[in-house]
Amino acid sequence: MAPPVASTNSTKSVSMVCRSARNYKSKPEQRILRRMRGDLRSLKRWSLGALIPWLVGGCGLEPIDPSSYVLLQNPVEQAPKWPAPSKPQPSECTPSLPSWALPSLSHQQQGLVLTPSADAHPIGEVETIVIEAVDDSGATDLTVQGAVSVSADSSVQILSKTDLLQGVGHVKIKLLTVGKHDLQIQGPKGRSAARQLYGYAPSLPVWHIQTEPKALEQIVSQPLERIWIEATLHIGDKSHSAKMRLHGGSSRTFAKKSFRLNLNHPAGGGLGDRIILRAEYADKTMLRNHFASRLLKAATWLPTFDTQFVNLRVNNQAYGLMLHTERVDKTFLKRHDLSSDGSLYEADPPFEKSVPGANLTPVLNRADYRLLYQHHAGSSDYEDLIKLIEIVLQLPKQTLQKDLNRVIQIDDWLVFLAIQAVIQNQDFIKKNYYLYRDPQAQDPRWTILPWDLDLSWGHLWTPQGDVLDETIFTDGSPFVGRDNGTLFYNQMVERIFEQPEFKTRYASFIEQVLNETFTAAWIDTEIKDTTCRFQLEWLSDPQKRAENQQMDQLLVELRDFVVARRAWLKTWLAEQ
Repeated sequence: MAPPVASTNSTKSVSMVCRSARNYKSKPEQRILRRMRGDLRSLKRWSLGALIPWLVGGCGLEPIDPSSYVLLQNPVEQAPKWPAPSKPQPSECTPSLPSWALPSLSHQQQGLVLTPSADAHPIGEVETIVIEAVDDSGATDLTVQGAVSVSADSSVQILSKTDLLQGVGHVKIKLLTVGKHDLQIQGPKGRSAARQLYGYAPSLPVWHIQTEPKALEQIVSQPLERIWIEATLHIGDKSHSAKMRLHGGSSRTFAKKSFRLNLNHPAGGGLGDRIILRAEYADKTMLRNHFASRLLKAATWLPTFDTQFVNLRVNNQAYGLMLHTERVDKTFLKRHDLSSDGSLYEADPPFEKSVPGANLTPVLNRADYRLLYQHHAGSSDYEDLIKLIEIVLQLPKQTLQKDLNRVIQIDDWLVFLAIQAVIQNQDFIKKNYYLYRDPQAQDPRWTILPWDLDLSWGHLWTPQGDVLDETIFTDGSPFVGRDNGTLFYNQMVERIFEQPEFKTRYASFIEQVLNETFTAAWIDTEIKDTTCRFQLEWLSDPQKRAENQQMDQLLVELRDFVVARRAWLKTWLAEQ
């Protein structure tokens, strides 16, 4: 096996690397990278994943002693731990509205404008409405000062109001009953405004965040800075003090932000002390990540994050529908009967390290491992992860065929990859997964845990639309992530699919998921039940990317993807 020869200078560099490798062959865990980085820099245009196995063989180094990397000497072959099959159950939920449209609401203005945070409001919740004096052009009239009077129907509770100051005031209200309500404001110099509001009974939990408006404005205006601010999270009658920042990578620049809250004390009730509220802005349906979690739980045995839709309000105003997504941390491990003393790494490279990203290839600067893979649990301090990447995944093909299942729980990896293929997620190749192993467990091998699956179910990143591309794709390769001569590959995926027996078993796993779970009946039930429960919250979300009238077509696209993807994969399976 020989890497491509780029130039005479590069060929000389290979000889230099071989000499260095021989000099350090007595240090099997260090001989390739730790003492050879200077020589390897001249070869960095080559794939290190292809280069290092060539060096091991081509430089005449002795094979590595398996005892230095094998985690389970004689793994017992067992049948896959498939969940018991279950038929989708018809939803018992009845939609609040007959279609994806809110009732029409009238508003009138004569020199004043009333601006609620949303068109529909959960009954019993405080809503702050902005009163604004405007001139003929619609701009704020800063010269208007003075008192306002507020009147409303009997089902609107008026809590407080402020006078106009530089043309702006506020009124706080509560809607007490379901349906339309009338609100009128009288201001100085004959100015007035009237607006109808719609109240609904919330079917989702209503969560509140209170924070200083200026602090919130700071983190929103500087989205790429990881700025923590003080906040209080209110859930029911419980209040939790916390630190809060924006959550996500490039999604922090989107109009609707995701939030991460670190509670000062665990919330109880399974919430733990780390809360992630995802805006799901890239996905107009806001369903893909939730459905992926549901599919993983229904079709596999992998420990998978929980999801829950919540109605979020910030400083007494509607923020929008959010997906509370369980964080994979020590609390998660305990919930799944996994030791919190085990090694847990998150593949989450910063933007400046997105090439090569966390694709399980060796890096020239060992400090980069800490940037590419965040260490969340365990005491190994990266040594076990580095051994996996720099030793195990660089073994010759014949050795790896015998030893890979002694280092990783191969069925876990194959079923993980099967789900990625079925929902056509390609965003796991260089990020968005967790690695876990418990060195004290009866089975200390590595497993993989899923994370962040919104760019799926037909949506893919494209050069034209980035993550917001609306094209629906159904023909993505099930072997995506293999080394195809580009930087878009994952070393574990490449080494697994080198082995014919693993490819065959992988295809059988895909077939199992298609036959037992990933069906039109399953997605129909999931769509009907979930959208029925969040219909009014989705419709009244003031910051979502979709227009209300788009939802019917978006749901058709989601269902059609399942049908088309099943058909494409069935054809692919027949050709294997």
